[in-house]
Amino acid sequence: MQLSSHTALKSGLVEYIDRMEFEERTPKGGLDALVQQMSSFEAPSSSQSKDRELVSALASTSRILLGASEGAQDGAVASSSSSSSLDSQHISILTLTRLLKSSGVVIRLIESIGQLSVEVRKEVTNVFKALMRRNPEGFVEYVALEQAHVIDALWGGCGQGDGDAALDCGAMLRGLVRHACLAQVVLQRPSFWSVLDTHIHQEGFERCADAFTTLVEIIMGPHEALVAAFLNSNLDAFFTKYEGLLLSANYMTRRRSLKLLGELMLRKSNVGVMRRFIEKKHFLKVIMLLLRDKSSSIQFEAFHVFKLFVANPTKHADVEEVLMRNRDKLVSYLETFQEGTGDAQVAREKELLLKVLSALPQMNDPVPAPAPAPAPAVP
Repeated sequence: MQLSSHTALKSGLVEYIDRMEFEERTPKGGLDALVQQMSSFEAPSSSQSKDRELVSALASTSRILLGASEGAQDGAVASSSSSSSLDSQHISILTLTRLLKSSGVVIRLIESIGQLSVEVRKEVTNVFKALMRRNPEGFVEYVALEQAHVIDALWGGCGQGDGDAALDCGAMLRGLVRHACLAQVVLQRPSFWSVLDTHIHQEGFERCADAFTTLVEIIMGPHEALVAAFLNSNLDAFFTKYEGLLLSANYMTRRRSLKLLGELMLRKSNVGVMRRFIEKKHFLKVIMLLLRDKSSSIQFEAFHVFKLFVANPTKHADVEEVLMRNRDKLVSYLETFQEGTGDAQVAREKELLLKVLSALPQMNDPVPAPAPAPAPAVP
């Protein structure tokens, strides 16, 4: 069956792709028509029929991109004919991806994400996630090197008034940052800061929670060295903005951000970040404020960060001064903290902190003078 006419393909595109056997057939003509159909779409569309055509074309695209991997997951032993079919599918995937890259259609649709209908947007998300998952024809590197501005469009979509658009953009960002080269680009672009400045503070639980999940995926993902380098280079800027989450009026934001902070500090790759963080008396004061939160869960998460400041054997003078000024209050607080919970680990940690704090002099106590330097040897 030889189809070369774009008109014939357009009239029965989905049906044709569904029955394609990919064997001994050059996919270029059909795939080119598929991409042309998507490229001809202009947002916003006032035509439901145009939307339906685009949804069908996008759905067919994602089926082609995922076809070979889904077949491989079935666990069937491939015969010679099925192996030939998989080879043909692979060629189709590579050809389709080249066309998607040369036309720029996926990138343009994402740039118009806020103007797309719900159905179209869902299919755009599926296509982009498929491209990120399989990375045919180096699509990941293509985005990182040539189309990095699409990351700004996705962050912009996370702030859309349409909650579903924000969730779709968040899903695409999370698929994107699984690749180290794209995670690095995300962290390097100014648009990254919008997640801390605005997106997590949005109204609406779903959008707020989704934005936070995206932040977690970025800074607690598999690219530990990359994140540690970013935090070391931007420590004051990052944690100054992060403070807005810690002191948020939203209970879930406060709790989740405190828990994330504790996990971030204890990650082995972030030991340098942790040491610099616990030298800052301002951050100690923020955590001490959260120890007084009316929620016992917030207090519990704050305790796990507070203990890092107290247990540090090489405290900065400013941090030690704050602890000395508040020694008695802190000792009194810790003596009854989480009392009766039966948590043996917390009990051990409390005992250690009480020992360290009790050994600190009060501010009105005389502070021992430093030992005099030894006299120089007489020649």
